[in-house]
Amino acid sequence: MARSLVRRNKVLWFETHFKIKVIPLFKNLFVRDADIVIANHWPVARPVFEFDPCKGKKYFFIRDIEQWAPYYENEIKAFKLDMKRLVVAEWIKDFLSENFNLGVDGVITNGFNFEKFDIGDKEFSKDRCTISMIYSTLPVKAMDDGFKVLESVKKKNPSVKILLFGFEAKPKDVPFSFEYIRGAAGEEVRDIYKRTDIFFCPSHQEGFHNPPSEAMAGKCAVLATSVGSVPFTMKNMINGLVSEPKDINDMINKMNMLVENRELRIQLSVEANKTIKNLKWDDSIDKLINILES
Repeated sequence: MARSLVRRNKVLWFETHFKIKVIPLFKNLFVRDADIVIANHWPVARPVFEFDPCKGKKYFFIRDIEQWAPYYENEIKAFKLDMKRLVVAEWIKDFLSENFNLGVDGVITNGFNFEKFDIGDKEFSKDRCTISMIYSTLPVKAMDDGFKVLESVKKKNPSVKILLFGFEAKPKDVPFSFEYIRGAAGEEVRDIYKRTDIFFCPSHQEGFHNPPSEAMAGKCAVLATSVGSVPFTMKNMINGLVSEPKDINDMINKMNMLVENRELRIQLSVEANKTIKNLKWDDSIDKLINILES
């Protein structure tokens, strides 16, 4: 709530073409009557569940499952509320079914705004390969795995340039030289992908996860673990390289293969750029509307 008051009616991570109203409390008094009301995170699921029926048919859009978080038990309670459920990825649907015997009303994947990451013609360096990776201290982002892979690759291929970027402070005690860009957004992120030959994502778990798709749109060769959006958007050796989470040796081998084979990098990046264009917002919107109108 405090963050919303500071931001007021601005959403910083995507463009909005509608008015946003910040309410002081999740109470019927502050919410207009509607046909549909959607909770998008576990802390607001119960308040939405407790709204009067006149506030609309109630949905919970589940975008991740955070087993590692201290509030996981509260998440589970929210998942079990008697609301219609939407999820952002097939793995979440399967997890809810297998662990809690809960059904969902639809899988609505993220779409993608390709114009934001259109870099035009891309130069594929012949001399020095640049690897980029998003830095985060969240445990599921698997920075220890990522650093082990990059350290090994850097030792074998000293000319490789490593570019880390994220919103947290520059990491310390990293066992290799690197450039760090903090707080990149919009065109800055697109420029990072333009400089990148290989985008690396070693995560243990993700909800849907946009960065691999962004990198594919930015004509990068992508090496990622098979989590989040990756099973939906990537096929190993077709439009990227895919490893299982925590398989550090496999990631090292595949990264070295990319670094040492420029033609493979180009081949995968071209195919990635082509296939990611199937991830259209219009398709996701149409699917959501059909569910809401049913």
